[in-house]
Amino acid sequence: MILHLFFDDKFADYAIQQFQEIDNSSHFVVVLDNETEIKHIKQTDKIELVVFNSTEYHDLLMHLSAYSAIVVHGLFFPWQEQIILSAPENIKIAWVFWGGEIYSREELKKKYLSTLSKFILFLKKTKDLRKNLIHNTKKYFPNKGTFKRINYCLTDVEEDFDLVKSKFNPDMLALWYNYYSIEETTGELRFLQTNGKNILIGNSGTLENNHLNAFLKLRKFNLNHSKIIVPLSYGESWIIRLLEKIGSFLFKDKFLPLAQFIERNEYNKILLSCSIVIMPHYRPQAMGNILTTLWLGSKVYLSNRNPLSAYFKKLGIHIFSIENDLNPSNRKALLPLEKEKVEQNRKILLQQYGMENMLEKTKIIVNTLNE
Repeated sequence: MILHLFFDDKFADYAIQQFQEIDNSSHFVVVLDNETEIKHIKQTDKIELVVFNSTEYHDLLMHLSAYSAIVVHGLFFPWQEQIILSAPENIKIAWVFWGGEIYSREELKKKYLSTLSKFILFLKKTKDLRKNLIHNTKKYFPNKGTFKRINYCLTDVEEDFDLVKSKFNPDMLALWYNYYSIEETTGELRFLQTNGKNILIGNSGTLENNHLNAFLKLRKFNLNHSKIIVPLSYGESWIIRLLEKIGSFLFKDKFLPLAQFIERNEYNKILLSCSIVIMPHYRPQAMGNILTTLWLGSKVYLSNRNPLSAYFKKLGIHIFSIENDLNPSNRKALLPLEKEKVEQNRKILLQQYGMENMLEKTKIIVNTLNE
């Protein structure tokens, strides 16, 4: 029997559905910091709720030997690390890689910021020091040694695994996994194609999005009737405010920040209006947005420094370079992706991320962990 450890997040529903279809003996546990109501998980009848440091939590720790394996979804909380380190040696530990647990660590974070983003961060820290502002908001990251206890890294991007293996555990093995199929990602828009001239930039209000690099690139273009759509419904408030000011100054009424959370179906309709998508991250991020917009037929731009660029090219996906292709000298830079290339992208995405393949990969995970 496999134990799945979740915190309250929307991705849990996808995992529960996938693993139950392959292995109906899986045990799904959601650990909460306190006795709060579940906000994001809808399949509450299929999960067990445990409050951290409660009697039930300590019972869970005492009975980990009842499982053949433990799957930890993300690695952001002390209780996840405690359970990993409390598991008997014969219990296999699999960790679903989310990204933030690695890429946001202090020793790696600045590597994924552009020069402009680093300068903004420098100005913010300087301003805070002048005002004697002290922020005790340091994020929790698991100890490096904890990764040595993990047997399997579950991810769909080989480049992610290569980084983890090289920096944290050379003995770790990889298993392919992703939470959502292309059918689930696109939902009711699966049979539609982008039909607008708008431009989407980034996926959140964080420095890692490197928004200003894309803003300055687009300033060189004649944008005609295009809107610049920038999702800012989550992230850091000071960055969001800064981007709203700069975006409005540079693009006037063409700038459309999405400051409020939008339901998936409504958000997908916005994506449908964007023939151009620019993701200026240097680190793998916004995978759901990228997969959806590729399927809808958008021309997607990634940085050459982003490992996802190499990943998609290796799959055969038509992907474009911010550094090389997003220039006014390229007359096709802001033109929609050609129909035949859209169809080629869809064929590859269906092979890689279609429900049938997803379930087959999940079956391999279950069989491996139950061996």
